[in-house]
Amino acid sequence: MTKPQEHRKHILTLHSVTELRKMIQAYNLHNAIKGYAKMNKAGLVEAIMKHHKAIFGAKNKPKTPPVKAPVKEPTQPEPPKAKGKKRITPTQVEAPGTKGGLPDEKGLTPGQRSVLEKLQRLEKKAAQMDKEMKGTAF
Repeated sequence: MTKPQEHRKHILTLHSVTELRKMIQAYNLHNAIKGYAKMNKAGLVEAIMKHHKAIFGAKNKPKTPPVKAPVKEPTQPEPPKAKGKKRITPTQVEAPGTKGGLPDEKGLTPGQRSVLEKLQRLEKKAAQMDKEMKGTAF
């Protein structure tokens, strides 16, 4: 080993293991020195000596950390689209005692009766909407 190399090695041995690991990260050698986080002090010094030009050849301080990605400017939200009223189509139910349409109220269970009432209200609402929309075009 030449005298400058011995001097460099001596300087490195004065640092702690934590400082040597930080030095490897600061000079962006963590990609070149694999497994440096598990190395002992002697291994770190030898690995750094192989890449001494990156550390001792640097004119100033270590490379600055990578620049953060530019922040995207918030985009203007799209204005809400005008929604037209949708026509509600009643569902035709075929059940015992029907005459092509809704069943008679005779002989229905309470559950069937409530469904029948809901369907009747739905038909009324659909007819009302048809009247309102009669003059407008889609």
